[in-house]
Amino acid sequence: MKIVTSLLTLSFLFSVSYAQTKPLENQKSRRIEKIINSQWTFNYLPGADADKGCEAPGFDDSKWPAISIPHTWNVFETTGVLHPFIRDASEADNPYWWHGWGWYRKHFSISREYADRKIFIEFEGVQKYCKVWINGKYLGDHKGGYGSFDFDVTSFIKPGEVNVIAVAVNNRQKDDFRIPPMATVGQSPASISI
Repeated sequence: MKIVTSLLTLSFLFSVSYAQTKPLENQKSRRIEKIINSQWTFNYLPGADADKGCEAPGFDDSKWPAISIPHTWNVFETTGVLHPFIRDASEADNPYWWHGWGWYRKHFSISREYADRKIFIEFEGVQKYCKVWINGKYLGDHKGGYGSFDFDVTSFIKPGEVNVIAVAVNNRQKDDFRIPPMATVGQSPASISI
């Protein structure tokens, strides 16, 4: 019995050590990831219908403040109010920062050597509802700030040229889609992570 147990143990140890040294088929991935969290521009437009116009590639955002993401617009630096979410915790208190759209824009280029590759943009989270464009072409929207999402931008990228990502973000408490969190004190502010 001891011999059988010893042989099984030895066999198990050999198979585990062999499995750990066996090379993986996909170990040499061609995937390249580039973090693009810096050198964005941002502007808040307070109108409820301000989700149009800033997506155009030729739109002049040169006077917008430069920011890095993740970013929150409902803070002192943007509002000039100390603790705006404590002071105006509800849309009814002051709808200015709740009803509008925060616009984020990023200018970037992709080398021509990647022209034959699939290119995706991945967002780690945008609170709470967003619409995304690249080079003026609408990619889609996303509802909910707690999950990541991505878009295949391969057919919209211009390799070797300047490309523009535009993201319109809205964080209404009482939105048409009933996206959580809804009308709660301590509402999470809008942010974007790419």
